[in-house]
Parts: sequence; structure tokens; C-alpha cells
Amino acid sequence: MTDRIDDDERDELQDEDVEEQDHDDNDDAGDAWKPPTELEWRKVQRALKRANKEAENLRRNSETTNEAEKEETEKRIREEAVTDSEARWKPIVVKQAARAALAEAGLVKNPNRLLKLLEMDDIDVSEDGEIDGLDEQIRDFKKEYPEFFGRRSPRDVDGGDKGSRATRDKGSAALIARSLTGGR
Repeated sequence: MTDRIDDDERDELQDEDVEEQDHDDNDDAGDAWKPPTELEWRKVQRALKRANKEAENLRRNSETTNEAEKEETEKRIREEAVTDSEARWKPIVVKQAARAALAEAGLVKNPNRLLKLLEMDDIDVSEDGEIDGLDEQIRDFKKEYPEFFGRRSPRDVDGGDKGSRATRDKGSAALIARSLTGGR
């Protein structure tokens, strides 16, 4: 850093020497364009170097600012994408899990009525697929709508032994055949 200061001081001293020489040479003032003097040239070059350094520093600062803004924007976009994807698949996953849980709880009627009553905001799906909050809602459904739940009874069942169709008598010929064969 001290080398830079020494260089600047040396340049200024040289510029003063050159400036004195230039004042002596500037006696003939004409309207024609004259190239810059050595002093003017050095001043312009130093100013240009300073401006270039300052511009480089501003670019670096701008790049770091742009990178931070870029990272912030990417993070916001990722969060929006996650939210959008959850909004799409969460109801599907929850409804399928609810159908299975309602069937397991003994639902005897159509589950669509109860599925419409699910509070999706109260149900969370973790990354590993665990569904939290569904069991509580199904317990509440069982309390509020007991007519939807119960044991399913098989249809058309009575206590009589009807036997299989193969062993049923089909007529007198079958009775005679069974008696001759010993009931086989």
C-alpha cells in the first residue's frame, strides 16, 4: 500500500516538472487541436485507472448482490413449487388413506359423504408418507355419524345346512345310486 502512495507522489512530482515545461511551450496559442501534454496524459491515465478500479469493485459488489438476490429468488421459487406440488398430491393421498382407514373403522356406507367432510388443513403428510391428524377425524366421524359405522352382515345367510349342490338329491335315480354305492 505504501508503494502505491509513493508511486502516486512520484507521478505528481513528475507531473509538476512536466507542467512547468508545458507552460513554457504553450506560448503559441492557436485554435488548432493539440495533442494532450504529457502531464495531461498522465492525469487522464491515472483517473482512468482509478475509474477502472472503482468500476471493478462496483462490479464485484454487484455480482455478490446479484448472487444473493439470485439465491433468494431461487429459494422462493423452490418454496412455491413445493407448495404447489403439495396442493396437488396431498388431497389425493389423504383421500386414499382416509378410504382405507374408514373401511378399517367399519364404515358400511359410501365413504364419499365423509370424505367431503375431511378438514384437509388439519391433516399433514410427512415426507416419509405418514399421515397425521386423520385418525382423530375418523374417531370424530364415528361419534357424530354412528349410523355410517357398524358391522357388515353377510347377505342372505340363514342357519340351515343346505349342503352343496353336488350332494343334493336330484331325483329317484340319484337316491338308488347312492344307496347302491354306499353313500359315496
